[in-house]
Amino acid sequence: MSSNDHGTPLESLSDILCTGCGLPANPGTDHVVTEVRKGWTPQDTVCLVWHRGCYNEFLDHGEES
Repeated sequence: MSSNDHGTPLESLSDILCTGCGLPANPGTDHVVTEVRKGWTPQDTVCLVWHRGCYNEFLDHGEES
């Protein structure tokens, strides 16, 4: 998996990479899932972008494994 554990500014949407496979992912399409993990502060909140297939595979294998 790629390490895309930081927030992404909206102006760089074309540069967003899938958290699962590391390939470009456009959040404006139906086959992309956006996951928001809220932190203790707004600066700790993380937005992750996944291809739907990568996200489903991640869930199938368990988030904690």
